[in-house]
Amino acid sequence: MQEPKCLNLTLYTSGKGCYNLSRYTQSALRKVGDYMPNGLEITKAAIDDFKKIQKYMIIAKKENATETYAELKDEYLSLKAILQVAGVNMTDIDKIKE
Repeated sequence: MQEPKCLNLTLYTSGKGCYNLSRYTQSALRKVGDYMPNGLEITKAAIDDFKKIQKYMIIAKKENATETYAELKDEYLSLKAILQVAGVNMTDIDKIKE
């Protein structure tokens, strides 16, 4: 059996580290990134997340959980901005309207 090709990857995060990925061949690593979601799938995921966040915001407001509501509102505003840029009509899906 032929030894797989070794890949040395240097990551620059908080420091420099060299990670030996000799267990994986280049073809195996390529297969991980073969599937890329299209714009419609990304938009659907964002809409699903947006609806979920709104549901939790309504519950947090009802329970007077102000800190939780504030955190959820940050996520809500980010998702709302993404959906607006994607051209999604927010009229029917935005229950919070903030």
